[in-house]
Amino acid sequence: MYFPLVSGNRDNCPLGITAPYIERTAGERVSWGIRPENIELIGRKNIHAIRKEKRKNLLDGTIMSVVNKGTSRIMSLIIAESEDVLKVEVANRVFDSLKIEIGDECTVRLRTSDMIVF
Repeated sequence: MYFPLVSGNRDNCPLGITAPYIERTAGERVSWGIRPENIELIGRKNIHAIRKEKRKNLLDGTIMSVVNKGTSRIMSLIIAESEDVLKVEVANRVFDSLKIEIGDECTVRLRTSDMIVF
């Protein structure tokens, strides 16, 4: 999934995403992407355990669909702030431990180091 982002500036990104720095002209629009398996699913009850400095790129969403791939599941989330769709791939053991299903709200974290900016 790709969203527009002004490089390194959360204020101009509709989702408030912090991305890796890339050299661009000020105000130039860039895009970013992340592989579904690199998106971290966080249970709402565990969000307080994330250290403050690691709370970047947290997005709340609602699970709209789940596809079982055997050893993992791909969930389609509608992101609360933007109505964009984000696909998240999680291991079955993680999915099962969180006891989540279609229609539930959840939080995902995008690690800056896993993002691709172009």
